[in-house]
Amino acid sequence: MFIPENEIINVKSNKTRKYIEEVLSCYYNANYRASIVTLYTTVIYDCFNKLIILKELYNDNYAKTQLNTIETLQKNPNIPYSDVEKKIIEVIGGTGLMSHIEMEQINQLKTARNNAAHPVFKNDYDLINPTKEQTIAHIRNMFDGVFMKDVILSKNILDTFRTDICDFFDRQPDLEGYDIYLENKFYKRFNESTKKYIFTELWKFAFWFDGDPDCDKYRMLFLRTLTRFLDWDKELYITHIKSDEKMYAKITFKSVNPIEQFKDFHKLGCVALFVLLENHPRLWEDIPEEVRVNIRNIRKSDANIVLYSEFSSDNELHYLQSIEEYIKKNDVKEPCFNPALIRIKYDKHKERFGGTIRKKLVDYYNRNTDSSSFIDDFDYINTIYSTIVSLILPDFSEEELVYLIESVNRYNYLKAATNADFREQVNKLIVEKGYSIDKSKYIILR
Repeated sequence: MFIPENEIINVKSNKTRKYIEEVLSCYYNANYRASIVTLYTTVIYDCFNKLIILKELYNDNYAKTQLNTIETLQKNPNIPYSDVEKKIIEVIGGTGLMSHIEMEQINQLKTARNNAAHPVFKNDYDLINPTKEQTIAHIRNMFDGVFMKDVILSKNILDTFRTDICDFFDRQPDLEGYDIYLENKFYKRFNESTKKYIFTELWKFAFWFDGDPDCDKYRMLFLRTLTRFLDWDKELYITHIKSDEKMYAKITFKSVNPIEQFKDFHKLGCVALFVLLENHPRLWEDIPEEVRVNIRNIRKSDANIVLYSEFSSDNELHYLQSIEEYIKKNDVKEPCFNPALIRIKYDKHKERFGGTIRKKLVDYYNRNTDSSSFIDDFDYINTIYSTIVSLILPDFSEEELVYLIESVNRYNYLKAATNADFREQVNKLIVEKGYSIDKSKYIILR
């Protein structure tokens, strides 16, 4: 049911809202002729204001040129104002904001306005007066076709939106300041329908088009933008996803090779989806079941994806158990987890499961420095020490530190370049913490 008072809050322009209130005041007082006349005037104002926004905010060349033409008409004393109104309607139609049907509805309103405002008489010589039903129908049409339309729906502006955010990324690859830019220049100006429309397009850019040069280049940007949209209006987009599951299930899931760099998680659309779900784990329950099945399957292909996809676990403990089960099931005997990713997960869970995680990291680390299982990888030993062990050592209890010292592979550690750093840091920690550990018992501490 159409209730104008509920819809008016979604109209972006303050002045347009004020004029609509006049329209509704006339309508509720049964002044239907006045309501129609004021409605048409409000439509002209709102269309003109949209052209101004296109010109000033989005630098739209079409709007610039046409506004110059309109200004010329306004300054010509020989041109009736009706011609200016006609030109404004013609120009707004050229932006692509309104459909053919919506443009026809504006013309129908114009005819109704002419009949209501001009001295046209029926056969019984009464002024033509629109009915209550006709008036509210025109009001509803203008809400849907004009007032609620955001200029971003112009085809040119959709291109501008994508071009602008990509230009920002080119200038500022670390995206510093991007969230404020996105919100102030675009998001605050979107109405609900525009938000959903742009969200859908961003979803396609981020997850559909593997191999497209622009989508591959800007996938991180599209992903960041989707994440911010969800931060600002999560319930809106969850409902939107559920309303069109078929569209949101159109993601190609490819086999994923072992990932050596954390940033590589963003190279494929299907893997980029993991990043979005990690930031918004609640989406896991709301995305189509077809997508969840594919994600469960792709998790089997790489240890880092298991490590990353915490969102698919029931809780933190279940997540940690799933990692251990993966290692056992796949008989992992060589470096497979990305150190930077391990560090991120450790920081997230150390408050609740720090001791458990530290022990598992020691076991995993020592297993991967055991020369009996594979050829020594001293680069990996050095890397995992500098990126993980050295950073979490201050969190070790005395018991945990003894466990690490006694379980570390002495042969490999003595040969690894990082041995000196390890010895210095552990000895310093023993003193600082006041641990009663006999350093003389351990050759790697001498």
